[in-house]
Amino acid sequence: MNKEKGQDAWRKLDHERKKRSNMQGIAQAASEGDLNCAFEMIRYAGDYLWEANDIPDELRVYLIECFSNILNNESADKAFNLVRRRSGAPYNYWKEVRDSDIANGVSYYRDQGMTRDEAIEHVAATYTSFKDEAGCVGVDSVRKAYQRYYPSKKGKK
Repeated sequence: MNKEKGQDAWRKLDHERKKRSNMQGIAQAASEGDLNCAFEMIRYAGDYLWEANDIPDELRVYLIECFSNILNNESADKAFNLVRRRSGAPYNYWKEVRDSDIANGVSYYRDQGMTRDEAIEHVAATYTSFKDEAGCVGVDSVRKAYQRYYPSKKGKK
């Protein structure tokens, strides 16, 4: 059961990574409330409008949806998905990338002979990737990430 949870976390991250690999996926993530993807769609719109290119269908649909929301009396920040909606926090892609990276780091140091707690403390003290996007990490964050992505790795603490 625990191993399946870890595999689910990896599958979800892989799905989100693939989803963001093209404009259609970015538009979908933006519509679901992903703030970074919403800004990316606005950047795409600006680039296409500045260069007077034909606007791709994915961008056109996203903009139509956003402008329709404005016409339905929704504020611009909500219409363009630049704030969280009441339905809860959207999937934080960069936090998941960070957490999978952290979990791999802990796993690596455990394979090198460190105990789980030593590896967790080492990763928390030295981790620097993605800090700007997902924030700094503490020991508790490292422990939770490791347990989510490697739930079946039991053993000496």
